[in-house]
Amino acid sequence: MRKAVKTYHDMENGKIHYSQSLRMKKGYADCSSLAWRIMKAGGCTFGSPNWAPDGGVEYRWCKKKGKMLPKKHSVNDIMPGDVVFWMQKQKGKTKVFHVEVALGYGISTGIGAGPWNAIGTGYPIGTPLR
Repeated sequence: MRKAVKTYHDMENGKIHYSQSLRMKKGYADCSSLAWRIMKAGGCTFGSPNWAPDGGVEYRWCKKKGKMLPKKHSVNDIMPGDVVFWMQKQKGKTKVFHVEVALGYGISTGIGAGPWNAIGTGYPIGTPLR
């Protein structure tokens, strides 16, 4: 979690900027590449050691590996290092549109949708580091 907090401070201090097109370059990230970098520091690459997959791939990896909290969970079940997936219906299909990393105490950090967000119990939660 130290890496998550350091990354957040780097964003706040202007060292990391949001960009989908430059997401893998130093100083830039989007939500899924930021989650991937934090998870990689903890030993999980979502099956992709050299390139951050998008949030949909990260979600499917967690599901395939059985690394998800049950659909009915409480905020207390969410641990630091878990991955929060924001889902949205598009053309009849449910897709991941945003990913963040849980810091604990019901908050998460990410880039592209605000620095800190409250985590509700309706979000799918991946547990790749557990």
